[in-house]
Amino acid sequence: MANIKKTLKSVFLVILSVSLVFGLFGCKKQTTEQTGLVEGDLDKSTIKGKVQVTCAQHVYGAESSQNGIRNWIRAFEDEYKNVDVEASFNIDMTTYAAHIAAKDIGDLYWLSDADVYKYAIQEQALMPLEHYAEALKIDLSEVYSGILELGRLDGRLYFVGMSCGQQSFLYNTAALREFAGQNGIDENGRISNQWTWDDFKAIAQKVTKLDAPNAADKRVMASMKVNWAPYYTPFLSGFGGQWADTVNKKVNMTDEKVIFGLQELFNAMDNDWIYCPDGTIAYGGVHASNFEGINETQNCVFQWNQAYTNLSTKGQTLNDAGIEWDVAPFPLFEYAASPCGTIGFGVFNYTDNVDAAAALCLSLYTENGQRAIHGQSGGDVPLLKSLGEDDFWHLTEPGFENKNYSAFTANYDRYIPSNLSVSVPVEVAGVIENCMNNMFAAWASGGMDMSSALADMETTANLTWEGLLKK
Repeated sequence: MANIKKTLKSVFLVILSVSLVFGLFGCKKQTTEQTGLVEGDLDKSTIKGKVQVTCAQHVYGAESSQNGIRNWIRAFEDEYKNVDVEASFNIDMTTYAAHIAAKDIGDLYWLSDADVYKYAIQEQALMPLEHYAEALKIDLSEVYSGILELGRLDGRLYFVGMSCGQQSFLYNTAALREFAGQNGIDENGRISNQWTWDDFKAIAQKVTKLDAPNAADKRVMASMKVNWAPYYTPFLSGFGGQWADTVNKKVNMTDEKVIFGLQELFNAMDNDWIYCPDGTIAYGGVHASNFEGINETQNCVFQWNQAYTNLSTKGQTLNDAGIEWDVAPFPLFEYAASPCGTIGFGVFNYTDNVDAAAALCLSLYTENGQRAIHGQSGGDVPLLKSLGEDDFWHLTEPGFENKNYSAFTANYDRYIPSNLSVSVPVEVAGVIENCMNNMFAAWASGGMDMSSALADMETTANLTWEGLLKK
């Protein structure tokens, strides 16, 4: 009898735990696959029901990070009076596959642009939205084209971005002032949004100074995490390289224009114009000597900032150091190569609330949605052309006024995906990233054979892609 009671108690605890999990997620099982087709226009007054939004815990686990999402939901519910939206912020993204299989992931779920191929094509768990955009009269031409394309695959719109995440630099304006009138630099030491890679090289030759006896007097053109994909993808594409053939499902790393672009990057590194500040490149020989004692804040004229979300932290570091600074976009190349990414949402293709789910997701591509999600602390860069001159998203703290916020949306017609897995399956992207890391390590040790490394990379990546296609 004691054993039976113990067993019953264990079963009860398991049932209770499962109940708590499903209560926490708040998601019911969905049963009907949705195609994304819709007949005629949709009116806000006829759209009704309850929508569950799943937000990844690693992004929204802290309550302070949830403000934008909650504002967006409130704004949507004010506009769509018959829709009730519930958000869950406690779902671990590593459990997505299980929730998709169980069909209880909710009506919308959070993704980054790097996840779209996986969930749209490989998992077949996203509903295309282009017909709903038309039925809801969402003007997709107002969305920055490079951001819009991050959600498109094979002509279908599977993903709606939240923000414009162009890679950027912060730079020391005082260090550039003596070169006013040259290479896009004005009399205040500010760089043009249309500065180019040629300008970068020309300025680097003028400002780089590594033979000073004291580390404090050294100067490096730029800090840049060159072994991170968003900072080397521009060189794969910027000179006409076609590294990813999405039609024939293959990688072309031995394309002569890809090779030329990478040679441009490594030549800049050979000249010590670029310093990788995070310790992931183990410099040896003359590079180690030149970079000895280098401090990114004090010694680097340009500093990698990634996207707007890092501005408050890195900008304040420069403010605290008493350095005059401003913001610059990634330099322009011969071909479109401005690296940009985004995060956002997709609609689960087994949603039972298809009209309401599509309306909520696509509301991110409206002024109302963008103002709601970015108009408070922790907001980001709006992705609509109509908001390009608006300042509601600018930082207002002392030391952040009169900065070049237009750098974060500059050259939007030349955006390319900053993440490799937007263009190729994540497994193929992983091969490229590993091989590139090995190339940078080999360069640092003085033993890099670029041609051989790229040929091996291409072979391994294509074998991986072929294997995926056979599954």
